Amino acid sequence: MAAEQRPAAGAAFAETSGPVAWKMLPSWAIVATEDEGAGADIVRSMAGRACARITELRGSHAIMILVAPPVAETILEAARFVCERAVQTV
Repeated sequence: MAAEQRPAAGAAFAETSGPVAWKMLPSWAIVATEDEGAGADIVRSMAGRACARITELRGSHAIMILVAPPVAETILEAARFVCERAVQTV
């Protein structure tokens, strides 16, 4: 993963991103309880602020590699919710 990661462009810190989606859309978050890169407490706090459905998994910052099945299940849960909601509005 490190071989493919590129440095962040300076513009990423200066450009505005537009309306904040998490204020209007449902959110999901995975908190890696042993994350020392982003910090589990910080990720948990941001997820709480977004009123996200939080899944806590034991692991580090690379949680999607370490325990892929529960991460995939969280993604599928979000997709099912969004699809069901779309069907209900039709």
